[in-house]
Amino acid sequence: MTVSKKVFDDGLSQARLIPEFQSFVKMIDDNDLEACYKELEASLSVSKVQTQLRKEAGIIFPMDN
Repeated sequence: MTVSKKVFDDGLSQARLIPEFQSFVKMIDDNDLEACYKELEASLSVSKVQTQLRKEAGIIFPMDN
């Protein structure tokens, strides 16, 4: 059996992640709970959509049952 692996790297991940991390640190340092909860809600929404689409595509994990 041959196993193949596809890798995608647009070379921009560092450029995207550094400002996001700096923003996260600022929210924590400033005790900006409103912004923290806003980001948490966005993350939870994305996670729910990803999980739904994964299941619809037939990709089931053992913990799904």
